Amino acid sequence: MKFYFLIVGAMDATTGLLLIFLPGVALSLMGLQPPIDLVLLRWIGVFVFSVGCFYLLPFLEASDRGRHVQQGLALKATTLTRGCVAVFVTTQIIMSQLEIAWLSVAGVDGACALIQIYIWWRFFRNANPT
Repeated sequence: MKFYFLIVGAMDATTGLLLIFLPGVALSLMGLQPPIDLVLLRWIGVFVFSVGCFYLLPFLEASDRGRHVQQGLALKATTLTRGCVAVFVTTQIIMSQLEIAWLSVAGVDGACALIQIYIWWRFFRNANPT
């Protein structure tokens, strides 16, 4: 689980930073065409960066118990976020508002949401917050 948090957190934080500072490079790495509005794309980069940092915040906790609680919170928040992104992007592709290449974004976010549901179910569903 620790490895998953580190990998996904680093992936999102790095993607977010690339979208903020090198949006054209980020999109080309993802196989996507840059939109006209780079300010909006950079704003999305800030959002993606913050999601990535959410995965990494539990590692700042000194105690194992505190880290476990923070990981559970991070799972809940990022699973909801990833699920919403997957549904929105898929809907926009179906409505021809986004090109089919954006399916990679929906696929990654959807897959991460499903993995995280399993992780939460396996490790956090019976956790006692007290």
